[in-house]
Amino acid sequence: MSTPGAASSVTIRGANSLRGDNQPLYVIDNVPQASTGEFAESAVGGGDFQIAQDPLSAINPNDIEDITVLKDASATAIYGSRGANGVILITTKKGKAGKAKVNVTANFTIANARNLHDMLNLEEYADYTNSKLDQPRYYLQPNGEMRYVFSGNESAYQADPNNPELYKVITYRNWQKEAYTSAFSQIYSASVSGGTAGMKYYISGNFKDINGIVENTGIKQGDLRANLTAELSKK
Repeated sequence: MSTPGAASSVTIRGANSLRGDNQPLYVIDNVPQASTGEFAESAVGGGDFQIAQDPLSAINPNDIEDITVLKDASATAIYGSRGANGVILITTKKGKAGKAKVNVTANFTIANARNLHDMLNLEEYADYTNSKLDQPRYYLQPNGEMRYVFSGNESAYQADPNNPELYKVITYRNWQKEAYTSAFSQIYSASVSGGTAGMKYYISGNFKDINGIVENTGIKQGDLRANLTAELSKK
């Protein structure tokens, strides 16, 4: 199960290596990016290595104009050995001459864990465990309290069942429900584009707050992107 913000895994030309990087090369607006599985050398030096971040995590899907996949010899002919696993070309939107256009979107989702396992309740678990032991250790009291007798104290408990040093009271917990929760996520994006024949612009901003169904997992991230196209000279 992936956590929010985890790097995506894409295989284009099959698994070429058992231990190496099988992820394609991402090229965003003609700029090659470190792949999701590539080990990049640390900027601080010293021979340390760190796993590169997902190049797609900083791109708003609404900013993507076109996606092209290169999987044949053309990939290695253009990008060399880095394109051996295929190349994904991503082109972001550019401004068009005309009046300014504003686009605003908001997306809200609620996620819940599904297909959880049916678990034994406390009484069922006590009956099952006691059936496997020579002497029972779980005792259900008339008031609904479940007692667990410490190992080696079974006979002593039979003689003095009210001695609190011989047992502890346990409570039922369904750890699936403890670990999973309803996850509310929200994504906002806005863009403005336009320009003249000599200067075109596309500016967009994005903010996402995505929570995982597992407690304390999620990603909160914002980004700003600007594409400017200018005709500096007619020659």
